[in-house]
Amino acid sequence: MSTHSTAGCRWLRGVLGALVVSIFTSAAWADAIVYDNGPPLYSPLADQAAWVADSQGADSIEAADDFSLPSGNNRVYSMHWWGIYESGIAVPPSDAFTIKIYNDNTAIKGAPAPAPNTVNTNVNIISLARTATGTFIEGLPVYEYDARVRGFSEIPPYLSLLGGNFRYWLGISNNSAGNDWAWVQSANSAGAMYLKSATTQQWVATDKSMAFYFTVVPEPSGLAMAALAAVGAAVTAARRRGRRNR
Repeated sequence: MSTHSTAGCRWLRGVLGALVVSIFTSAAWADAIVYDNGPPLYSPLADQAAWVADSQGADSIEAADDFSLPSGNNRVYSMHWWGIYESGIAVPPSDAFTIKIYNDNTAIKGAPAPAPNTVNTNVNIISLARTATGTFIEGLPVYEYDARVRGFSEIPPYLSLLGGNFRYWLGISNNSAGNDWAWVQSANSAGAMYLKSATTQQWVATDKSMAFYFTVVPEPSGLAMAALAAVGAAVTAARRRGRRNR
């Protein structure tokens, strides 16, 4: 084998190795937003920009907002939302969020009287990151939360839900150790957020919408096709390089 062909093989191996790393890193699996309920509301004209959803004490409160996934995109890899601590300064060292996915009482989006019903999934938070956004609501720092999630009964590291017409509800509460955590409202003008207290155990409707979004796991077949296309291009380039060096 000539020196040129040996160098060509080394170059090809290097290219293929770089392709494998770039395609199968965690970032490549979690970039696509599958659902977006809108960014946080920072308007000083809002009647209330955040709603308490804290599970500490006897009168704990849970908040739930509705969502539906598009057809074919039902693998939720991570969830993202925003919140504040009403104490303002005494931010807890860590959070203890409880996240639930509720079925809708009518199941199909567009049916009358949507509201949270039975629990579909108790979400397992694999990892949670809290980041100060540098923004404020009524003088209180706003934090963004990024959670890697899956269902408790599922082996794959994501949450599977039905896409298409099915309406679900994202329920969130946080045991913030005396800080009264509140979920930040979305800039979307209309919504259907519900609140439930431990005292009444009844969902109470509001016309608000909460700030959150989900990212989805790309289909493995799509990644495989991308990998094959990249490998084919690398092989073609290597052959052309080899012919020029003969």
